[in-house]
Amino acid sequence: MSEPVTSPWWRSAVIYQVYPRSFADSDGDGVGDLEGVRRHLDHLAWLGIDAIWLSPFYRSPMADFGYDVADFREVDPLFGDLAAFDRLVGDAHALGIRVLVDLVPNHTSDQHPWFVASRSSREDPKRSWYVWRDGGGPAVPPNNWRGAFIDGGRAWTWDDTTAQWYLHQFLPQQPDLNWDNPEVVDAMHDVMRFWLDRGADGFRIDVVHCIGRDPAFPDDEPPWSEVPHCASNEHPSTHEHVRAMRRLADGYEGDRVLIGETALPVAGVMFYFQTPYYGRDELYLDATERAKVIDRLLACIREGLPVLNSRAGLLALRSGKWARRTPAAVVADVDGESVCCRAPDECCEDCGYAACTEIVEAFRLRPSAVLAMGRYW
Repeated sequence: MSEPVTSPWWRSAVIYQVYPRSFADSDGDGVGDLEGVRRHLDHLAWLGIDAIWLSPFYRSPMADFGYDVADFREVDPLFGDLAAFDRLVGDAHALGIRVLVDLVPNHTSDQHPWFVASRSSREDPKRSWYVWRDGGGPAVPPNNWRGAFIDGGRAWTWDDTTAQWYLHQFLPQQPDLNWDNPEVVDAMHDVMRFWLDRGADGFRIDVVHCIGRDPAFPDDEPPWSEVPHCASNEHPSTHEHVRAMRRLADGYEGDRVLIGETALPVAGVMFYFQTPYYGRDELYLDATERAKVIDRLLACIREGLPVLNSRAGLLALRSGKWARRTPAAVVADVDGESVCCRAPDECCEDCGYAACTEIVEAFRLRPSAVLAMGRYW
């Protein structure tokens, strides 16, 4: 008699995002830390969650609250150290809670040693680790791409030292890595191995759709020229990079998981669901836009509908057009409102959300995952 086939843990998991800075402060310095998370793991276990996703805790100048990474293998002193991470993972596993690390593959901090070397000289070996272009001189960037989090700003910054522009799809302090360079790919794979070897159960991969780019760097056409380029960036080269990440994760025991943030428009996200991005050889789950209206979200779940994480997506799914194609639902995340962990009668006045326990139980009714960012205090 053949052994029964068991589904991977993440197919029915509730994954809870923890933003360490605001979750719980263990040492009284006013900033949450990894030890604070560890001390409240029993509360998270009581909620019934299956895994936590830790927002970035890497060494960082904090221009973008940790998404500007200066060292992928170190914990920022604000949050503790590697020993604190190891204790957190050990205690979480003892409670049956898995731990996901936030991987930031698209860019680094401008203070990362890689970029410091890259901008030092056109001849530096790290020059090609980032995206540099001539443009039309210091007043004319290579194209019209806009950067995110910059009010109307360019996705390019001129460097006086080497007289070229560097690409940053986000802040100028977050230069884009060049994933066309095999050395960059190897370096980021080593980062993944570093955390997997320390016991991480997988990654939430930040803006993974941004790492592949059109090598011609064409101008964005309207209406996309009016919004940050990261909102529409999608290139076939990304798929092979993601497949390689998947092969790496699959080489580890314990059903490690990759959850991709593909923050594209609804139509683009649905296109992803019907391609290998969320198939057998790429990402396991998707974490895109957060749902804004919790009561509608819960109603859809109770009706047995899959949930896409935007208002338009909810309406489309109610019509059945994309039924059973969305692999994950997001209640809230670091870019949006958080979910209160307390019981409804103890909830803060401005919360307006269902308590986490109700959301957790609702998501148990369907085979998918919820990513919910909560605040402890």
